[in-house]
Amino acid sequence: MHTHRRRVSLSKTISHKCAHNQVGAQPKWATTNPKIPYNTHHSPSASPHSSSLKQSYRYLLGLFILLAVLLLIEKYIGWQKLLAPWQSLSLGAASLAITLTLVSYLFRAWRYYDYFRNEMRGAFALCFKLMLHHNMLNNLLPMRSGELSFPLLMARYFQV
Repeated sequence: MHTHRRRVSLSKTISHKCAHNQVGAQPKWATTNPKIPYNTHHSPSASPHSSSLKQSYRYLLGLFILLAVLLLIEKYIGWQKLLAPWQSLSLGAASLAITLTLVSYLFRAWRYYDYFRNEMRGAFALCFKLMLHHNMLNNLLPMRSGELSFPLLMARYFQV
């Protein structure tokens, strides 16, 4: 009887460990915010091959667009003319500008993080990413239509 109890206990321990380490289960280090799902882009029905093929196409498309932009800049503006103003800029002034820009981005992300503290708890890096995406879209899209991206990004990253 005592041996039977030990076997049941051992089998429960093994099954508990196996259930805990399931494929797709969220590791403890992934996030500290339960509202942020781990690996939200994972689709169990998609095969790994189609995912890597899709990723390869996206990479090649990005590379093609980059090369096209570089060639268009050379053809219509010229790299010498484009980089001339930057050559007169001192290293100290450039470093100061980059540092101040980074600090302002960190403060902006901290402001978002503080305002949405319940939703963003433990996810400052994701909040910083959200702020950078929002800022980029706000600058690139016409007539400040990038402001519409903030609620969409909040829904995407924090399910708010």
